[in-house]
Amino acid sequence: MKTILLKDVNIFNGKDNKIEENLSILVRDGKIAEISSKPVLPAGEEVQTIEGEGMTALPGLINLHAHLSLDAEVPFEEALEESTEMTLLKIVKNGRLTLEGGITTIRELGCRDHLDFAYREGVKRGIVPGPRMLLSGKVITKTGGHGYFLGREADGEVEIMKAVREQIKAGADVVKVMSTGGVMTEGVEPGLALYTFEEVKTAADEAKRSRKLTASHAQGAEGIKNAVLAGIDTVEHGIYMTEEIIKLMIERGTYWVPTLTPGERLTDPRATELMPEYAVEKASRVKPIHRENFAKFCHRESLKLGIGSDSGVPLVFHNDIVTEMEIFTEYGFSNFDVLKLATYGNAEVLQMQDKIGAIEVGMEADIVGVCGNPLESLSVLRKPKLVMKAGVIMV
Repeated sequence: MKTILLKDVNIFNGKDNKIEENLSILVRDGKIAEISSKPVLPAGEEVQTIEGEGMTALPGLINLHAHLSLDAEVPFEEALEESTEMTLLKIVKNGRLTLEGGITTIRELGCRDHLDFAYREGVKRGIVPGPRMLLSGKVITKTGGHGYFLGREADGEVEIMKAVREQIKAGADVVKVMSTGGVMTEGVEPGLALYTFEEVKTAADEAKRSRKLTASHAQGAEGIKNAVLAGIDTVEHGIYMTEEIIKLMIERGTYWVPTLTPGERLTDPRATELMPEYAVEKASRVKPIHRENFAKFCHRESLKLGIGSDSGVPLVFHNDIVTEMEIFTEYGFSNFDVLKLATYGNAEVLQMQDKIGAIEVGMEADIVGVCGNPLESLSVLRKPKLVMKAGVIMV
């Protein structure tokens, strides 16, 4: 592995509301070895020097909600009918797009046929490029429930326990359970619970027995509450959030990953071409409720938030976490707030803050270089000049 010197860059470290100017970052063995104005270069060792004048280096961005097996520009129902082989090819493409967007880590929350595990193995072996990944395998849903086309259908506590064990056996880092209906599945309502509290708790307990993280697709109030009380780590979407649930989340330290980008895409004229009519109707109905509740609760003291885009659903592109970040700023978050959330904050959600999410000595060298100051404008993140993962230049 090459030793790399990023010379004379400005640094946003992922934690502090400032840019440190004219520093150099020495990367050795995939980790950040030194940060200083005059780094000591290893004697007799070949060093690749990258001139960073005008570049701001920041931690690799983290997307907490991705679906690599879904293609944002392919009609949704068509994508579900693709062959396994074609889907795997698209996963490889989408992984590359992810890196090109400056996203070096994703949490993959639902992939068909366990193809996410095959892709991760390919990345590990150096066959194909890809981001750092925490994978869920198949989502766990009731028979005919939301996301069944990406999932393992399971009914009742015994079957759910077995389904969780199957995902862990296959290599899952996180277990995802569908607590409610959703937008992109015909015949299920976003506001209605799919599983009982006991069923959700069975999934959460079984995952934690193997020390795995948990996430729940939870849009309706009953399902969100079930997930929080069951001990799920992150609530995804949270459309019908309530005051009672927010208080429970604060008490229990549950994260809310609102995924606001899909609703934003409804205004794109291509939405009706890519989304089934039933999905457009449901999405149009729940978007204002989602936005209203996010505005009401997002600044509640001690509430924990994460940033994820739901990439792969129609018009939510794998190389774009910036739109989600920009939507947060529409609700009073500063550029610093969302930059920290998308780096160090998201690393905390993944319990990986000792490895990624910050530019500090000893951390994994997941580094993005951009032209300009992201504290002044998030738009500079859209065209990274450099993307490094674990000390390897990917873009």
